[in-house]
Amino acid sequence: MGTKTKSRPIRVGDTVRIVTPAFFIRCGYPIAFADVVAKVRADHLPLIELFLKAVGVKFSALNYEPPPASVDKVAKAVAYDLLKLAGHGGRERRIHTKAFPELAGQAFRVTGVRFVKTGDYSPGRHHGGYDGYEYDPPYLANEQTHRILALAGSHEWEDGYGRTLSIELSNVELMTEFAAA
Repeated sequence: MGTKTKSRPIRVGDTVRIVTPAFFIRCGYPIAFADVVAKVRADHLPLIELFLKAVGVKFSALNYEPPPASVDKVAKAVAYDLLKLAGHGGRERRIHTKAFPELAGQAFRVTGVRFVKTGDYSPGRHHGGYDGYEYDPPYLANEQTHRILALAGSHEWEDGYGRTLSIELSNVELMTEFAAA
């Protein structure tokens, strides 16, 4: 196997070119919490409002005013329980992306860097040990760390959740003529 020279890491301030236009949406399990909250609100808003009115929460008579914060809190609590019952859709934690093929080859400036982990969730377990009781905490099997880059100049391209675009490092290349010193 030959020697491979390692290029310097991409940092904030660098300019990158999009090679594979698969943009980062989120890292997590198959069912997204925000999607479940939206579904609970869409399917059960009249029931949530009826319940809250029954316990004394006041709603505005004006249709243009937002509902009380308790509406979202109830929807989120129900969504949390539904997600837990569904096991979040599975044990595989992975990166979810959205394609913007029209951005292939475009250049963006890196404004932030963060890391996410993928893998297979393994629950904790209790078992007998030397002292009669041991606990192995939950962990991610086959864990991998991925570098996610936030991109400037991407405000007109939203990722479906109202955020500007981010992308995994493996989907871009450093434009050396624009690299930060």
